[in-house]
Amino acid sequence: MKKLILFILIVCINAFNIVAQNTQMLQAAQKAFSSGNYRDAIEMYRGVIAVESDPALRQRYDLKRTEAQQCLVNLSNANNAFKAGEDANAESLLTRILRINPADPQAQHLLYKVRQSIKNKKIEAGLKSRMKEILASNNVKALEQFAQKNPAYSSIDDIKALLDYYAHPNIIDNGADSLKIKYYTKFGILYYEYNKSLAADFFEKSAVNGALWGFYNLSITLPDTDAEKDRKQRLLAFAAANGHDAAKTLLAFKYPDLKYNQEIPKSLYQSLQQANRGDVAAQICIHKNKFNIALPNLYLLDDQTAYKSDEDDWQYELGMMYLNGIYVKEDYFKGLSYLKDAAVKGNYTAQYQLVTTKRDHKEPINNALVLCAAINGCKQAQTECGSNYDGPIFVHAKEYIKYLQGLPYDFDDMNRFLYLDADKYNSTDNDARLIGAASNPNSRYDLKKINTLLQIQATWSKATISKIQRGLRSTSNKFHHKLFKKLEKISTSEYETKTNALQLLVNEGYFSNPHAAKEIDVIDFMSTSSAHQEASTVVRKEKQETIHKAQNQNEAYYKKSPRSNMSIGEAQGWCERLGSGWRMATATEIRRIPHLYGRFWTNGGIKGRLVEMPNYSTRYSNNPNDRAGAIAVR
Repeated sequence: MKKLILFILIVCINAFNIVAQNTQMLQAAQKAFSSGNYRDAIEMYRGVIAVESDPALRQRYDLKRTEAQQCLVNLSNANNAFKAGEDANAESLLTRILRINPADPQAQHLLYKVRQSIKNKKIEAGLKSRMKEILASNNVKALEQFAQKNPAYSSIDDIKALLDYYAHPNIIDNGADSLKIKYYTKFGILYYEYNKSLAADFFEKSAVNGALWGFYNLSITLPDTDAEKDRKQRLLAFAAANGHDAAKTLLAFKYPDLKYNQEIPKSLYQSLQQANRGDVAAQICIHKNKFNIALPNLYLLDDQTAYKSDEDDWQYELGMMYLNGIYVKEDYFKGLSYLKDAAVKGNYTAQYQLVTTKRDHKEPINNALVLCAAINGCKQAQTECGSNYDGPIFVHAKEYIKYLQGLPYDFDDMNRFLYLDADKYNSTDNDARLIGAASNPNSRYDLKKINTLLQIQATWSKATISKIQRGLRSTSNKFHHKLFKKLEKISTSEYETKTNALQLLVNEGYFSNPHAAKEIDVIDFMSTSSAHQEASTVVRKEKQETIHKAQNQNEAYYKKSPRSNMSIGEAQGWCERLGSGWRMATATEIRRIPHLYGRFWTNGGIKGRLVEMPNYSTRYSNNPNDRAGAIAVR
């Protein structure tokens, strides 16, 4: 009996302990739930449910466990939503948790952060809306005020950098290529959503400085219109040909059938990089290809810099660009300067272009430069001079050039030039005429001719007279002896021989290395595009018209030349049509030109041709078969 009572007592005590422990676990579960420690609360409720024998309480505790499970899932989802920026979803989940467990400190803290984020985003949205208005209108003053009032704005650093650029653009514009590309791209992105036009400007600047991303960004910024289609294709094709993956992908997606040359863009990209490193020839090449690579606003040349080089080809190109205002700002005097730089190196294309340009502007032209270009090989200049390269005027003039250069020369041909053509080409040279005439006198006629020359001026260069005397001193010819004594009586001085137009050209190097200009070709790499071809055609027409304008004028003039077998009356009428002061030459006047005497004038008739003879000498034909024309003087 005692054992039974003891057993019952022990069972009662254990049951009491179990109930007490279960009550403690329930309290701990409720505390964990209230503090938001849902994992522990779930486990504790499971323990309570396992011990509880009352079905109603077990159902109640199981409901609490389910609520803790829901809160745990919702809290995790709310955290993830908040991190993902889904503030509304996070707020909804946290609100559910707090309806179940208003005391949850984690949910309360996170809900505060979520609602603060929602508030900030609303403020940010308002600021962004304001920023959109400012950037759309590009109101710099309003942008400054915005930056001052909203220092915490998300893009404030980019805005400050943009304001600094507007305040001091040269810091970036004159900086390193990497610096320019970085900021131009940043500013383009800043404007991209609000002002496509300004975004395109900055992306184009980035592309000009060699950024392939600039080409790609510019292509996606330009509007999708027919007017911009060609340009967008060019930009993508240029970037794709040079290895830009995004451009390749977009090009294949938008224009799968587009065909283009991939080697030309690679060559042009190398030139673009060289141009940005200061290579003038590359800069000119890129300027001429600016429409080809779809960067019409490209401007790498510095108009304030006077570019100098031993290479004349790009100087000719640069001169033509400035003269015509093509690819660069038009500057007449700068264009002339570059043409002259090329001309003095023997570039006869530039030499004749100087003449035609001044003629177009109705400025005095240097006839000697026309002759220089003709002698060096310019066909247009040869046409203007009225003869081909082997014509007598060039044969004679070249001997005079040799004389000026100190090279062996033919006295007779040089004298023919000095007597017949020197005046027209502003190259009268009495000293050379005297040296040529006095080189080998062999008759009284020769001495008489020399004496006539000596009467032209009272005082002669001492160097000229000494040179002649040195040649006469060692001979026994009596005429040489007479001339030597005559020269001893001539008044001389130490003055330098007067320099004429051809002498100046020789001294400056115009005849030193005759060659034509080598122009930079513009080859369109887009086989399906016409925009650049049209632009290139305009440029080529401008250049062609400039180069051939004088030639066309000359051809129009020569069409007025007299026909063959014309009568004396017709010849006289033709001379009158030449203009004021022109008339038929007399037989006496013709005889004063020894080279023509007996060949062109017979019984007052017309044989041969002599066109425009100021001072009785210019263009003529000594071909007996040339039976067209009249002999004219003024």
